[in-house]
Amino acid sequence: MLEMENGGRDIRQRNKKRVLDYIFRNRKATKQQLVDALDMSLPTVLQNVKELSREGLIATDGYMDSTGGRKAAAITPIPQVRFAVGVEIARQSVTLVLVDLCGDVQRFAQQRFPFAWEDAYFQALDAMIQEFVRESGVSEQRVLGVGFALPGPVSHGQHTITSSITLNAYNAPTAPFARSVPYPCAFVHDADAAGHSEAHARQDLRSFVYLHLSHLVGGTVVVDGEPFCGVHNRSGEFGHMRLYPHGKTCYCGNDGCADPYLSADVLAQGMENGLSGFFARLEAADPACVQRWHEYLDSLVILVNNLNMVFDNPVVLGGAVGAFLTPWMAEINRRASAINLFADGDYVYPCASGPHAAALGAALMHIDRFFRQYPNR
Repeated sequence: MLEMENGGRDIRQRNKKRVLDYIFRNRKATKQQLVDALDMSLPTVLQNVKELSREGLIATDGYMDSTGGRKAAAITPIPQVRFAVGVEIARQSVTLVLVDLCGDVQRFAQQRFPFAWEDAYFQALDAMIQEFVRESGVSEQRVLGVGFALPGPVSHGQHTITSSITLNAYNAPTAPFARSVPYPCAFVHDADAAGHSEAHARQDLRSFVYLHLSHLVGGTVVVDGEPFCGVHNRSGEFGHMRLYPHGKTCYCGNDGCADPYLSADVLAQGMENGLSGFFARLEAADPACVQRWHEYLDSLVILVNNLNMVFDNPVVLGGAVGAFLTPWMAEINRRASAINLFADGDYVYPCASGPHAAALGAALMHIDRFFRQYPNR
């Protein structure tokens, strides 16, 4: 009898979770849509909608567009009942985002904050995070946790930064970042975080290669919506794929890696206002910028072609450079398709998650955990 009761409770909990997931994923639904999409009876849907409404997670808000008959009531999520904080750590700055249950950024801040492996740095970082939450007007009870996007691979248990040239950290503990933070903390490689936010932002691609073009070049492979991290949690080190034997020296010590050709610094170097200044001058057809851009594209399409050949998946261009690329995608696709033996159309995409994708992806770790553990959170 007890087993039957437990089995019935498990089924009810699964049904409740499925209703919640559908409403948050689609942003709006009717009771009949829930019946049809989830293959549930109307009484089951009604009971779950009632319980979720009582918990403050969903609401009946307005009506759906009419299809000729009576308008159906719209059931919508209440995403601001819980939040997560994402923190991107870079060599010279810290980026923070406050993200709601729908994965939408509600608040953003970026501050110049040079990294130093010192107690004073970590204490100031903790104070910055807590002040960010206070200024957002969000109570501590509504914060699910803080996700840290770090510029280097993180061990599977998230206890160690295995290698970060940016932070000069090798097999270094992640604990100092969270020493005084009063929320659950999680840690992720910034490129994996950015790829995860990209998967969350778009419905058109479930599997793709994310190329992270920022101060350093990296990326991740997303398979069915989830990053593939590899045996040692360092999959996606695309910046160290060799493009040119005996080419430019990379910071890793090897010659011809992709990084010294495709880092955001290649475009931003010497430019007032950095990347935005470069692309403004490129738009104005400044000859020096046009030349630099063509050289950049020559290397970019080689790497993009290699990634497509290996993974047979679309390639998404993200990071700091990716945020500027939408107006240039026709040219990029033309060049990439010209050297791809199997390409039969556009297979290179600009990022959809924006320039702060790594911080967003770090916050999404806690949002995902909320839905994964619901209702046993």
